[in-house]
Amino acid sequence: MALMILASLTEGVGILLLVPMLEMLGNGASDHSWIGLMQKAFRSTGLSFNIEALLLAFVVLVCLRSSIQYAREQVGAVLQHRLVDQLRQQCFAALLAVEWRWLVNTRRADHANLLLGDISRVGVGLNFGLSLLASLVTIGAYLATAFVLSWRMTLIALATGGVAFFLLAGQRRHALNLGQSLGRANRALHGNVQESLAGIKLAKILGTEWRHLDHFIHTTERLRTQQLAFSASNSLSRALLLCVGASLLAIYLYAGLSVWHTPVPILLTLVLIFSRLIPQFMTGQQQLHHWLHAMPALEET
Repeated sequence: MALMILASLTEGVGILLLVPMLEMLGNGASDHSWIGLMQKAFRSTGLSFNIEALLLAFVVLVCLRSSIQYAREQVGAVLQHRLVDQLRQQCFAALLAVEWRWLVNTRRADHANLLLGDISRVGVGLNFGLSLLASLVTIGAYLATAFVLSWRMTLIALATGGVAFFLLAGQRRHALNLGQSLGRANRALHGNVQESLAGIKLAKILGTEWRHLDHFIHTTERLRTQQLAFSASNSLSRALLLCVGASLLAIYLYAGLSVWHTPVPILLTLVLIFSRLIPQFMTGQQQLHHWLHAMPALEET
């Protein structure tokens, strides 16, 4: 979590540096108090507050953020695989400790699907969950930076983003339902494969191989249908967000120019922030979809 916050802070400060850069290039001046604080911070390090120092600070912040992101991704990967391994080991240990009567009344294919399929889906969901957390922290940093520049436009962005999130609630419920359907399709596939392999000799003796093949094809088609439906749901929500995002960005720009007469350096920086916020919000929505899609597998374990 600390690495996520550090990466987001460096991103926000790096964007704020663009405002004095643009003002210096345009020979303008700003009365923002935070620019005065930035000048004091530069002087305390022995640097002059000029375009060269700002560019140097910007490059340093980008490199620092890249290093922090690399460390965060490595820590996240280790955490994900460690948790998945522990969950798989606990499930296997619990399976070994169950009573014989319960074991006789269950299918081996369901146990194999749990250990190999469902827990792997949990790992994928955990990966998207960690990515979603990082996206939320980054979105928070963008909004905080935008609030420093213009609280009015930031509140409008928050309100419109909340409305868009509410309107996509149906897509999120659909992702959860598709995750449940995918779990059933996976169990059916594992059961079909195990039963077919166990009875393949008898099938060859009786000449009923085609029945096993037809059943296998039908099961795999059901599984593929669920996967394609989830892909289509993701693509639809992404397309909707792109259209809505482009419209909102145009509204923000018009309001800044015509309604509040925001200075051009600040307005350009806000446009940059919002142009990054929109795909970040879209990425977060996709990550939430994948997390919800994997939730039924976690419930099965």
